[in-house]
Amino acid sequence: AIGEDREYVYNRVMILIAVVTGILTAVIQYLKYKNTSRSYWMGKIAVPTIISLLVSVAVSVFGGINYDKYGVGFLAAIHLALFAGIYAVIANAAYIWIGTRGNLKAAGASITHLGFGMMLVGILISSSKKEVISINRTGIVIPGLKDPRGKDDSGMENVTLIQGVPTPMGKYTVTYLGDTTAPGDEKLYFRINYKKLDTASGKVVEEFNLYPDAFLMKQSGEQTGLSANPASRHYWHKDIFTFVSSMPDPQKTKDTASFVSHLVKEGDTLFYSDGFATIDRIVSADKDHNKDLPLVDSIWMAEISVHAKNGMSYKAQPALFIKDKQPIAKTDTVVSQSLIFQVNRHDGEKLDLGMKESSAIMKYVTLKAFQFPFINILWIGTILMVAGFMISAYRRMILNRN
Repeated sequence: AIGEDREYVYNRVMILIAVVTGILTAVIQYLKYKNTSRSYWMGKIAVPTIISLLVSVAVSVFGGINYDKYGVGFLAAIHLALFAGIYAVIANAAYIWIGTRGNLKAAGASITHLGFGMMLVGILISSSKKEVISINRTGIVIPGLKDPRGKDDSGMENVTLIQGVPTPMGKYTVTYLGDTTAPGDEKLYFRINYKKLDTASGKVVEEFNLYPDAFLMKQSGEQTGLSANPASRHYWHKDIFTFVSSMPDPQKTKDTASFVSHLVKEGDTLFYSDGFATIDRIVSADKDHNKDLPLVDSIWMAEISVHAKNGMSYKAQPALFIKDKQPIAKTDTVVSQSLIFQVNRHDGEKLDLGMKESSAIMKYVTLKAFQFPFINILWIGTILMVAGFMISAYRRMILNRN
């Protein structure tokens, strides 16, 4: 029933349409106006049909098209539709030489049909060999994910990236570098860095940035959904599409927390909601006693160990610089614990240390990424179909003038 799996019903209908239109597109050019003898038609169409069968069998056997989500019957229908698309391409390419004797000016219809066949082939191959590369191995699962069609999506096929933290994703290491927006624009534009490393040397062999965007749809102040536009990386043999599947509400992640001051010395302990922090060491230096001190007159720094309840430990090194008698605070953040440290001032051997917990520290975005092989066949087919239509329109215009 349609309500049980709309995607299956939709794809089943589309496959049927692809088979019928592909075969009709292949043979219709070989039919003469009003009367076509069977011997003439069979003689012209036989060779393209045989070649199409051989090519489609080769693609089916060696092309790795194993889309078995809906069973063997649906997979067989995909291969039949693939033959129909290949048939449309080869039959119309042959007709350009058989029917128009290579006269491209008179072959507009055949070029259009050829392009349509390539579109079918491109759609079938890229969709049936589509691969999710955003397999979740981080252990961070965001509940309630939806795909672009609004259907429930698996958290194991979506990767959550914490800003600044490189995360493995398939053959790539992906990093959420940041995001931006423009005044009056509801969209948030994310900057996602992809790196591919050589497994032997560890050197970067490929690097690029993608910029997917998304915004939260709201009604009466309540979130009703997510609207996302994908970003893509194009290769000659594949495309990588990346889109945002979940993001925090920017209005709810504003930092409203304030620093709490503590006068501390070495060995002191500070407690926070998920653990405690110890002051391991206080370091100070000035340019009168340290000629290597760069650009500033003096510095005070706290070396801090943060111990979480889950047993994990982290380091932080907030500092206070003095330049021309003006204090410059360098904060340090422990992102996973939502902690920020800041040295406010020094008091002899003690420091006035500010500490705050803020839920706005950890910025994240959840992504889903697909790899579509040979999708360029679809784009080339689209270009040919438009070109054929324009050739036909131009030829018709010239004939009408004459």
